[in-house]
Amino acid sequence: MRFVRSPTFPFRLDERLPPVTVSRARPTRRALLLGGAAVLAGCTTAPRGARARPGSDDDALLAAWASEQRLLAAYAGTTPQHQAHLAHLRALEARLGRTPSAPPAPPSADDAATVPALHAAAIAARDGGNAALLASIAASHAVLGAGR
Repeated sequence: MRFVRSPTFPFRLDERLPPVTVSRARPTRRALLLGGAAVLAGCTTAPRGARARPGSDDDALLAAWASEQRLLAAYAGTTPQHQAHLAHLRALEARLGRTPSAPPAPPSADDAATVPALHAAAIAARDGGNAALLASIAASHAVLGAGR
């Protein structure tokens, strides 16, 4: 097969690409030491979902959990509000690492009333994951409260 040069493409295919060669270069001592240090640093850091300090935000998370229990009891099991509050409960239980036990409280369907306390708890939270969870629950309650 013969390649024909054209005025718009002045190179042949075999002239454009250099041949692939196998490099016999050996890694330097510095590269090996830095690679080993990077592996050690990666193996010794805390897991992604770990909390900053055990119990630092537990009171706020427990208060939010109790609030979700009251809101959950006010909605029928098939409503979107019930599903949203159930998801909030599961997320709070995952952050707490357990399912809290609390005495039954009277149901409350006032989502908007919980927003200021959740917002303040999110601001005061020491752990970023807890702050994000509390803030997202507060935003959800603001939307659910506005829809009533």
